[in-house]
Amino acid sequence: MPDSGSALDITIARDRKTGHVTARGGDHFASALLQHSAGFLPVGHRRDSSPYAPLPAYHRLPAGLTDRREQQHHASLAAAVLARIAYRPSLAPDLDAPVTDDPFREPLSWTFSDLGTRIDRCEHTSDVARLLREFTEPADGILPHTVQVLRSASRWWQGLGGDAGHGRADRLERIAKTLASHTRTIHDLAHRLEARNAHHPYRSPVPGPHSSLPELRTTSVPPTLRTPAVLALADAKDRIEQAPHTRDVAWLLADITVPQLGVLDSAVIDLQTAAGWWQGLGTLPDRGYSDRLDDLATDLGAYARELNKLRGHLADRHLAHPHRGSHATAGSERARAASAASPGRQHVSEPSTTVLAVSAPPAAAPAQPRRR
Repeated sequence: MPDSGSALDITIARDRKTGHVTARGGDHFASALLQHSAGFLPVGHRRDSSPYAPLPAYHRLPAGLTDRREQQHHASLAAAVLARIAYRPSLAPDLDAPVTDDPFREPLSWTFSDLGTRIDRCEHTSDVARLLREFTEPADGILPHTVQVLRSASRWWQGLGGDAGHGRADRLERIAKTLASHTRTIHDLAHRLEARNAHHPYRSPVPGPHSSLPELRTTSVPPTLRTPAVLALADAKDRIEQAPHTRDVAWLLADITVPQLGVLDSAVIDLQTAAGWWQGLGTLPDRGYSDRLDDLATDLGAYARELNKLRGHLADRHLAHPHRGSHATAGSERARAASAASPGRQHVSEPSTTVLAVSAPPAAAPAQPRRR
C-alpha cells in the first residue's frame, strides 16, 4: 500500500523535452504497480531513497513505443490501476482514453504469498525444510520453473538478432544458470535442515507428531497437481516461446523481475525468513548454515534487480520477432484494460517537473543484510 500521504500523488504526462510518456511521484508500491500492471519502466534512482531499496527517479513507457493509441492505453491503464489502490493519479488530457475491464493485474507471486508466514510459524526443522522445497524441488519447485522461464526468454531474445541484444540475451542465460546453481544449493540446505530433526526453542511444540504441517510432496507429481505458481510459470514459459513481440515477453517477465510483486523478490523475503528461523536454533553450525541461506537470498535479490534492468532493455527495443507471428494488439495479454470511468483521475496540462518525496520503504521491500 502507499508509503505516505505525499506519495499518493502521481503525474502521468508527456515529457516536453524527450516526448516520452512519464509517471512522476509515488512510492515503492506505486513503482511496482506501474511496472507490473501498466508496462512502465523505472529510470534512475532517487537520491533520498534507501540504498537497500532505491526508489526510481521516475517511470516512462518504453522508448520504442511511439504509437499514440498504445501510449494512451498504457497511460490510462496506469491511472486506473493507481486510482484503484487509493493513489491520486493526474493524467494529461492528451493521454486520456477509455479502457475496460479490471485494471489490476494480480501478481503471480500472490499464489504463494502465505509461505513466509507459514515458515515463521513452524515449530520443527522438518516443517521449514518441506516449505523450502516448495521453492527448490527440481521438477515442481518455484525457482526451477522460474529458471526455465528465464532460459526461454533468453532463447527468444537471441532470435531477434543484433549484437547488443545478443549480449544481453547471453547475460540473461548466465543469470539463469547461476540461479539454477543457487537453487540446488538451497535444496541441499533444506535436506540438511530436515536432518537436523529439532524443535525450535522459541516456538511452542504441539502435542503428538512433530510436524504441524500436512504432508507435502517431496517427489515429482503430475502437472494437474502442481501448485498454482508452478502452473503459472509453466504457462509463462510456453507463452514466451510463442510470443510475437518484445513487449509481450517483457510483460510476462514482469511477473518474475518487478520489485515487491515479482516471484524473485517474494522468494527472497521467504528465504530470509527461513534463514532467520534457522539462526534461532542457536548452535554455531546452525548460524553458519543460516548465514549461507541468507547470502543466497541476497544474491537472488541482486540478480532480480539486474533481470529487471534487462527486461527494460528488451521492452525498449519494441520489435516484432522475425520468426514469430504478427505482434499482438494493445488489447492483448500484455495489458489488462481499466474501467471506463476511472475513479480519482485528474487532468493536468503539462508534466510535473519534480519528484515527490516519500517515506521509508514499505515492509515488503528487500530486507537489509543481517548483522553477523
